[in-house]
Amino acid sequence: MTVRFSGQRLDVEGDPTDADAFVATATYANVQPDTGPIALTHRIVGKAPGRWKVTAEAMATSRTGDHRHAVRLPPAEGIGRSTLAPVATMRAPGVVPGSWPLLVGLGFILATIVLSLLARNSGMPVGTILALASTAGALGLGGAKVYYWLTHRGEGRAAGLAGLSLQGFVITAIAVFVLGGWAFGVPIGPLLDATIPALLVGQSVGRLGCIFAGCC
Repeated sequence: MTVRFSGQRLDVEGDPTDADAFVATATYANVQPDTGPIALTHRIVGKAPGRWKVTAEAMATSRTGDHRHAVRLPPAEGIGRSTLAPVATMRAPGVVPGSWPLLVGLGFILATIVLSLLARNSGMPVGTILALASTAGALGLGGAKVYYWLTHRGEGRAAGLAGLSLQGFVITAIAVFVLGGWAFGVPIGPLLDATIPALLVGQSVGRLGCIFAGCC
């Protein structure tokens, strides 16, 4: 599947320049039958800020590259505003740029708040619990990446924040709380009782980031 994007900046004052237009092509190489909708993120940088009209034209060809039986799909167009380059080039899923790190980060903050409230109500040391939560969050990202590698061996090593599995995060986080609770003398049962609701709150918000990013 080859998609050709062409963009024109609106509200241009004076003669347009190269910064007011672009043409770019993106290719999705391995579209399987009955895949369903596919989200493709393509980033254009180095252009003038403002409102843009973008047209997308797609063509499907066989894997052999034979264009005699190519299928041209209906074009689509939309109008939107440019964004800052650090956001546009973020190495994370980006149907709505920045939505994934924003909502996953918000989910982590809310989960930490829930955890601290439950820990205080149970008489556990809140400072120790928050330290364990920070450690679980940092190591959980590594666990999510490793879990993805182990379960997606045929897809290669995804760079940056791409390729993270929630299951790996949860397994790693629970392991950190169990081992940390044992090391600091915090009762494991009450600790997990407080941890699980916090994880579910964080997941409920973070999953919205996955939806807006196009990876779920």
